[in-house]
Amino acid sequence: MPYTSYEEYSDLLDKTLNKVLISCNNDSESLGSSYIPNWNAKVKNVTVLLSASRGGSSLLKEVLSQSPDVVSLPGEEEPYYILTKNVYPFGSTSDMIVNLKSMDKILKMMWYDLGLNDTSSYYEKHSVAEHWYRRLAFQFPERDFNYLDVLSKVEAHYHSDINKQDYDFDTNNFLIDLLGPDAGLYDVTTFNSAFTKQFKIEEPPFVVPGNRKPFTEKDLETKTFLFKTPQDYCRPGIFEQMFPNAKITYIHLTRGYAQSVNGLMDGWLSDTGFFSYNVGLTGFKLDIKGYSDVHPMGQDWWNFDLFPGWTDYIDKPLSEVCAAQWKAAHYWITNEFNVKKRFKFEDFLADKQSTLDDICNTIGISSWKLDELPNVMSTDKPKAKRWHKRKDLMLSMQHDTSSVMTMLDYSTDTETWI
Repeated sequence: MPYTSYEEYSDLLDKTLNKVLISCNNDSESLGSSYIPNWNAKVKNVTVLLSASRGGSSLLKEVLSQSPDVVSLPGEEEPYYILTKNVYPFGSTSDMIVNLKSMDKILKMMWYDLGLNDTSSYYEKHSVAEHWYRRLAFQFPERDFNYLDVLSKVEAHYHSDINKQDYDFDTNNFLIDLLGPDAGLYDVTTFNSAFTKQFKIEEPPFVVPGNRKPFTEKDLETKTFLFKTPQDYCRPGIFEQMFPNAKITYIHLTRGYAQSVNGLMDGWLSDTGFFSYNVGLTGFKLDIKGYSDVHPMGQDWWNFDLFPGWTDYIDKPLSEVCAAQWKAAHYWITNEFNVKKRFKFEDFLADKQSTLDDICNTIGISSWKLDELPNVMSTDKPKAKRWHKRKDLMLSMQHDTSSVMTMLDYSTDTETWI
């Protein structure tokens, strides 16, 4: 029988997983960050941000990760679940996970990615190179990067003693030198590129590892481990499986449908991201009006979360697909999780300091004075009422979304929708 793209993707995941695990071992040897077996059983506090895609969770997670009390990932857990075949198209028919498999491999990869915010201006170049080498395997699994080449380009472009702005500048130059046109698949670079790959593990726009310092064994018991992946809404119980002795606090972050659906539509139509699954590998052909007929990747690539029941929407209008993603997330979070507190993203934008204080108090960490908000995973510059670019379409969806809006305590007065 011929070697199918589905089998090629399966083999690619196996090969990449092996490469990443070897890189973790090399990281331990070269940087002295010894892996602690069963470290997850020692973690005492976990906070999970639950939200629909384009709901503001990337921004909130980035802000909370600035706290010295928080250990977090540079991105999301999603690549671990894809590499270990826990989700579509191997372990599930969607993004749903009931019982995690290969948890030992997930926890090992997670260990080497987790870290604390490093407020120093010093960048250890071998550490930067190790993190980039492992991250590139998630982002370009079909390319075979040489570690020494990555290290040489890190040494050529990164200064050892720089601030955040200079770090972004150096990262831009490093990526252009290493990747050429593909450097445009990152938010940090000065140009954008179209995603044209057949396979992927991490969802573009791609994550920049950043400068993070390792956590200690003592931190397992004293710090809060923060996680955020929108798809986690259809995975109740997985954090209890990974962290059996931890107090797990679930925070529900909401955003009104007009702002969320408009943001989702922008993302679906982006040339750079947010491609999640090539459903063409399993024989599906998308016929999503307003996407499949206008986007060069639109017949094969699904964007954002692959919610249970997604196959009922492969021939629906894009606005209906995006509304279904928004509704599914908030239904699942409301009905399947013991949420400690719900926060509106709109409140965070309107009064970031008091909202941050409230969130920090809820999850048991100290707050701090918050100055400017970072720009994270955005498809356009932040501004009020961006949903007005599709105002008539958004208003036509009020009836279909009203039950969830009511459930989330949103007003029907459109003047209050920022």
